This record gives sequence, structure tokens and C-alpha cells, in this order.
Amino acid sequence: MGTQKKVAATILKNKADYCLAVKENQKYLYEVLKDYLCDEQFQEQLKQANRYFRTIEKARGQIEKREYFVTTDVQWLNERNLGWENLKAIGMITNTIRRDNQVIVESRYFILSLKFW
Repeated sequence: MGTQKKVAATILKNKADYCLAVKENQKYLYEVLKDYLCDEQFQEQLKQANRYFRTIEKARGQIEKREYFVTTDVQWLNERNLGWENLKAIGMITNTIRRDNQVIVESRYFILSLKFW
């Protein structure tokens, strides 16, 4: 599903919550989330605050580790008047894949209207 303000508004209008992926075509939002969520000290704070979850799976000859970080600290983002209605949380998933002495790390960023805590 595309990360567009109209899509978010439609989801909210239908009394549901959104969790939308932010990609590089949303350049400003993507860069802001990347800078904020990739800070290692901030990630440690999220781990200590139980805003972190990790899974490890072995499949198809590879090991995949997924790390999930979520924060409801979004007031600073809402104050930038970006127009994301009912924005309550942001998150990041980092996927680390190990296969045949190779390591691939990918991160994805999300905006959410759902507040977990």
C-alpha cells in the first residue's frame, strides 16, 4: 500500500489504523526517520524501554535476524506539520541476512497511527 496522505486519511475514515512503509520517494520523511531511528544510543534506549523485539530464523540456507524498533516519541515530527493525520508512532525494521560468508543488512521505516503503549 502506498504511503500517501490520502491513503492514510481513507484508512482512518474507515475507523482503522495505518502502518505505512516510508520509502525513498518520500525523501524528507525517509531521511528524518532514518537519521532518528538509526542512532545507536537511541536504539539502546528503545531496547531498555521494551520498544524492541527480535526474531532469528534459519531457512533456505541462511540465517535472518529481524530487529524491530518502535517509538511513540513523535511530537517533534508532528510539529513539522507534514500532514500525517493521527501519527502516533514511528518504527524501523532491520533485517540482517547471513549466507555463505556474506552479510546483507536492510532497514525499512514506518509511520503508524496506532499507539502501542
